[in-house]
Amino acid sequence: MPIQSTHSIYIPLLLPEGHGYPLWLPALISSLPLDFVHHGTQIGDLGYLAHDGGFTYLFNVCKDATDPVNLNRSPPSFIPLTNIPGM
Repeated sequence: MPIQSTHSIYIPLLLPEGHGYPLWLPALISSLPLDFVHHGTQIGDLGYLAHDGGFTYLFNVCKDATDPVNLNRSPPSFIPLTNIPGM
């Protein structure tokens, strides 16, 4: 049997518990916008799961392009999602 990385064992063991996707590296990266670091993950945060088990933040789809968490991150001509139930 090939040697497995620790995060490749950790994730499949916790995922079936049904409490979201378990991040192996939940710590914030210092290059993120200060508002993102201050408020943490919010509804609308768009990103992807990295190979090392962490979450790579791109931008927030519910906030305007001029919001501090989206400055220089959202795509050109970006229009935020609105009228989301519960928000």
